[in-house]
Amino acid sequence: MKDLYWSLLVLCIISTAAGVEVVGPDGPVVAVVGEDLILPCSLNSSTSAADDEVTWLIGTKIVHHHKNRQDFTDQQLPAYRGRTSLFTEELQRGNLSLKIRNVTLSDANTYRCYIATDTMPAEVTVSVTVETVGSTPVISAEGLGNGSARLQCESSGWSSEPQVEWVDSEGRSLPVDPPCIQRFPEGLRVKSSVTVEQSDGSNFLCRVTSPGQTRETRVEVPRPQFDHTRHYYWIMAPFGLLILILLIIIGCQSRVISGMSQELLSQPFPETSADNMKIKWNNEEARVYLYKNGHVIERSGTVSDLQEGEISVRLRRNVMAEVGNHEQTNNGTNGL
Repeated sequence: MKDLYWSLLVLCIISTAAGVEVVGPDGPVVAVVGEDLILPCSLNSSTSAADDEVTWLIGTKIVHHHKNRQDFTDQQLPAYRGRTSLFTEELQRGNLSLKIRNVTLSDANTYRCYIATDTMPAEVTVSVTVETVGSTPVISAEGLGNGSARLQCESSGWSSEPQVEWVDSEGRSLPVDPPCIQRFPEGLRVKSSVTVEQSDGSNFLCRVTSPGQTRETRVEVPRPQFDHTRHYYWIMAPFGLLILILLIIIGCQSRVISGMSQELLSQPFPETSADNMKIKWNNEEARVYLYKNGHVIERSGTVSDLQEGEISVRLRRNVMAEVGNHEQTNNGTNGL
């Protein structure tokens, strides 16, 4: 009878120990820098772990220690202080998962979820990889005319090589060339371009993905954008016409019109008689007017008011040969 008692006791202990099993994830857990992370760990049944000792470790170093329904931080790794917590309300249902806040790249590691029960300890390991997720994609559009446009999508800050997908307004993937990927200290930068037709619709989506992470941006391309190049010239045409009109006006104000008289003004000696001066008016081709010793030697025009110092000359019924820059010189009262 006594032997039967001990046999039943040993069988009960073995059954209890065999029934306590810690379950973790099937594969590595992917974390994102700056976000919160949950390391899954639980008992294989809804057995309560509220009164058990639960410890999360990296090797033999403590990440989080919970015992007698309270946390202990005296031996906790400094990098995790204030960043870790258990779901204490879930311990009674066997949930041993650990939450790590504000993930950093150094959190990538292999963690041990360890529980010391009244019978025997059990544990499971959880591997963590940390990714830096790129920025929200930025899309730019360039009209190519003839009902087509060129779209470019750019995103940066990825830790692993991302994939890019373009989707039209009907949800169909658009054919694109392989993206251009550049490596920078802050992460990978990806650029992808696609040429779309007006028949593809006006709503397009650029989706950038990396293992476990997705960033996407949708853009609405207005109908005039497909003819942006042609539209650009229509906008510029009025400005070009305005500039042409201004040039014509300026030219009309400064030129000498054939068949009409034109007065070339000059008055270098106000209130001084120019009767005894030698006065010459020239253009690039020939002498227009020569006045010397009170007599007109050559002329294509007339002068007046020499006594008041005005030495302007009037060209009568100009011909095209007289068009140009005219120069006036005088030699004072000494003649030649």
